[in-house]
Amino acid sequence: MLSQDAGLKPYVVELHQRDGVPAACLLLQERAGVDVNVLLMAVWMAACKHRALDEADARRARLRVLDWHQEIVRPLRAVRRRLKHGPRPAPSDETNRLRAELQKLEISAELIELDQLEMLAEEMPMRESAGTLRDNAVAGMLAVVAAFASRPADEQERDAMSTIVAAVIGPSS
Repeated sequence: MLSQDAGLKPYVVELHQRDGVPAACLLLQERAGVDVNVLLMAVWMAACKHRALDEADARRARLRVLDWHQEIVRPLRAVRRRLKHGPRPAPSDETNRLRAELQKLEISAELIELDQLEMLAEEMPMRESAGTLRDNAVAGMLAVVAAFASRPADEQERDAMSTIVAAVIGPSS
């Protein structure tokens, strides 16, 4: 289990390195348009703050980092992804080195975003939930999908959430 005393940034960095989590996050990012940092903030809130993020919380988190995410993180990501296959002279050894540098910058921008989300979490009223870590994490991630996609999560998205929760606490018994 991940440390329940961790700040948001170290928690998310460690969680994102666990088996299956990057792919699950990417699926939720691509299908539901979620900001992965907000999604994993919901898991952190469940594990470390013992509360489920609700849809209003998820909307506040989205708004807190929206400009940064749209104007900094997404453009860095778009250029990095574009260099994978072109334009000419990409892909090449030289453009691959540039792509690696862009990835470092993208990660740095994401870490700044996590700092903003942790500050927001400190401003949120602390209302403990009676639910389990699993229940609170899933409820929080469902709220994030609803806040970003304006719809409930579908079956594939729920499966991705189960993968993330399993990386935190182990598979369901």
